[in-house]
Amino acid sequence: MLVPVRLFLKRFPALLLLAAVLCAAAPPANKGGLDPARMARIPDRMRDFVNRGDSAGAVMLVARHGTIALLDLAGYQDLENRKPMTKGSIFQIMSMTKPVTGIGIMMLYEEGKVELNAPVER
Repeated sequence: MLVPVRLFLKRFPALLLLAAVLCAAAPPANKGGLDPARMARIPDRMRDFVNRGDSAGAVMLVARHGTIALLDLAGYQDLENRKPMTKGSIFQIMSMTKPVTGIGIMMLYEEGKVELNAPVER
């Protein structure tokens, strides 16, 4: 069973940050061949999660073919003290099993070897 998005965002906001620590500025979204209108929806969605209290904060990084298409921040790295998220925020990752499994499933999906809505038994 895949982890619900809300739980994933609460426990693993750091998955989107590793390369962000090394980057100073984000290039325009049309770099890397990605649709700028669709890319613009990602920060808005992450801010919705923060505003609803589902996540304290997130660093978003989307790259394609070695080109960074999106780098943005939302929320706080320290919610109690209202310290805003930065590109250099450090996250503690307790377990990498779920993110690695999720990436593996998405790779299999892209290759047409698995259907996301198929029963687990298949």
